[in-house]
Amino acid sequence: MTNKSPIMNKDIQIKQFPRVNGTITPMLCYDDCIATFGYYTKVPYEKAYMNVLNSYFHWDSSEGIGQSYRSNSSLADNLKKYCGISITTHVCKNKDMLKIVKDYIDRNNIVCAKLVGFYCPWDWRYQIEEQGIHYFFLNNYNEKDGCFNCIDPYYQSLNEKLSYSDLQNGLISFEVFEFPIHVEKYSDIRELLKSVNSFVEGRALKSLKEFADKLYQFNIEKEVIDYQNINSFSSEDVDNIALNCAVKDIIHNRVRFIVFLKSFAASYFELKNEIIEVSDSYLLLSQKWESVRLMLIKAILVNNTEKIKNYLSPKVKAIVEEEEKVARKLIAILRGKYRCQGVENEEVLEASSEAVMLDITKYYNNEGIAVGCNNITANFDGNGEFLLYNDFPKSQLIQYKNWKFWLPIKKNGINDNIQCRSNVIYVIPDIYESICVLGCSEWGDYIEEIKILFENNIEESLSFKLFDWIPNQLNVKEQDIVIKAKKTIKDEQK
Repeated sequence: MTNKSPIMNKDIQIKQFPRVNGTITPMLCYDDCIATFGYYTKVPYEKAYMNVLNSYFHWDSSEGIGQSYRSNSSLADNLKKYCGISITTHVCKNKDMLKIVKDYIDRNNIVCAKLVGFYCPWDWRYQIEEQGIHYFFLNNYNEKDGCFNCIDPYYQSLNEKLSYSDLQNGLISFEVFEFPIHVEKYSDIRELLKSVNSFVEGRALKSLKEFADKLYQFNIEKEVIDYQNINSFSSEDVDNIALNCAVKDIIHNRVRFIVFLKSFAASYFELKNEIIEVSDSYLLLSQKWESVRLMLIKAILVNNTEKIKNYLSPKVKAIVEEEEKVARKLIAILRGKYRCQGVENEEVLEASSEAVMLDITKYYNNEGIAVGCNNITANFDGNGEFLLYNDFPKSQLIQYKNWKFWLPIKKNGINDNIQCRSNVIYVIPDIYESICVLGCSEWGDYIEEIKILFENNIEESLSFKLFDWIPNQLNVKEQDIVIKAKKTIKDEQK
């Protein structure tokens, strides 16, 4: 019996994952499968790598450094979310797994095998190296010859043969690639900004910084399982330890991210040059990580832990500091585009993990809030109107949606707000993504403008609407009512 699946169409072309940094990260077989399937189905598969930087080390004192490494990005989830490609994983614990694989092929599914290279005849590790995983497609089978026909994008082959016995012995799991379905539209800029923000502000970057410190405390007995036989180790033995594999994955994810950035740049012409420059920076970072990996292997081979502690640890720290600068540069580029698109403040805030409270008390130039109705100094608008302090939150903290504001402690005769008269407010130089303003107007609603002057003397303007105290029509969606305080004049509430 011979079966043919859709991927065997004559127009199938192997599309390898771009080798953007040569042979630094050689094992791209799974990415080659994704790229081939994405190219065949005309899907921009690169979006699946949008958040690959967010892997981290989950420290456990009982484990080695490498064993604490965790991948925080599910390519299968990303492919479904951003590309509409569903991937179902099947772990092979069943003796009838060959029958299961055949059943999927018979139903015209695309099956991607995860095989130990030791059992893959055309892989360089065949019958030599007992470790190492290889991915490729199973697209049909032949009962008479007892073998599967395979498509292997990594080796650029459309017609490899794999015996039933090799598949039975070496198959760890297999994935079923389903043809694309309807994809919900996502803003690439918004999603990328959230992802890079998460890397910088979350545990990924923090754990990389801690990684440098952990190298300074390097314990070879925790990293190398059979430490007693260290002198008989070969480079292949060390290549397979968890710590080396963790650094490989760090490199691999930078390479994946570069490919995504280049794809992203092609979609946003006005950002192309800036994004390409950032991707080039990540290419250099991946090369520096590879240098660390090679020195790490060499130091372990000769049992030179002092080299790891005194040389590699500070080197990793410097690389991580450089990587933070590159990520923050990317954030600044994306925020600039965000402003041009007029993205809602609330959406931008969702990408941030922390708000910076700005003390503007020294800019207060007016008293408009009164402790009691008989206050004679409070005058919000020059006509004797003021707000009653009793209407304000008792804790002084106003929290509305994702916005937070601190109110001043109120005393009669003390300024408590800013009357807008071309005021200039200085902030500590840093990278910010949004400004939240709490304000109101009198004698009508007004659209006001804030001009932002950056350190490089570039000026941008943001427009926002100030409402006349409490708007009459509260059902208008664009009106956000933060405080429902009444205005008062001469003991008369309005």
